[in-house]
Amino acid sequence: PNENIGALSKPADQRRFNVAASRARDQMWVFHSVMLSELSESDLRRRLLQFCYAPKPIDVDGLNIDELELAAKASRRMPGVQPKPFESWFELDVFLRLVRKGYRVRPQCEVADKRIDLMVEGGMSRLAVECDGDYWHGIDQYQADVDRQRKLERAGLTFFRVLESHFRAMPLDVEQRLVAALHRQGIFPIGYTPPVTPASPSV
Repeated sequence: PNENIGALSKPADQRRFNVAASRARDQMWVFHSVMLSELSESDLRRRLLQFCYAPKPIDVDGLNIDELELAAKASRRMPGVQPKPFESWFELDVFLRLVRKGYRVRPQCEVADKRIDLMVEGGMSRLAVECDGDYWHGIDQYQADVDRQRKLERAGLTFFRVLESHFRAMPLDVEQRLVAALHRQGIFPIGYTPPVTPASPSV
């Protein structure tokens, strides 16, 4: 309790809590022996416990991820009635897989007057993810997408294309290849620290 050790609210305390709370990938369990009433409003332990008891919906660029998750689980997913700004349910499914893993993703991102299905952003790089849906893409549309991609690649943008048939048949394989492509671009989940490769000993 605060009466015994005081409030944990200094910058050093905040760094400790940030490191501890950002390690979890899928879920975090918090065991505690003090109650909320024993901690001051400024104590980071109280703020962490409050979040665990009543977590706020994750928000990405104004999109409520909890609401999108519920919509994606709907039993009747009719074409054309997917949540905005997504152009298909397939786009939403790929978006949610990336967001669940902690990536920052902007749907329908505009680049040079052209729209990218999903733009995954890192600290120093970004990757354009195009979702080639079986329902929406015919031969003419596919050729137009390829031409657009070539123009943007010449401007320095890197692309990763996802075929819906492949994604539906082998989602984990697609996810692993996509994550590998992100890592090659130096794009990692929020809060992730890449391992440091030890320097070779000098001769």
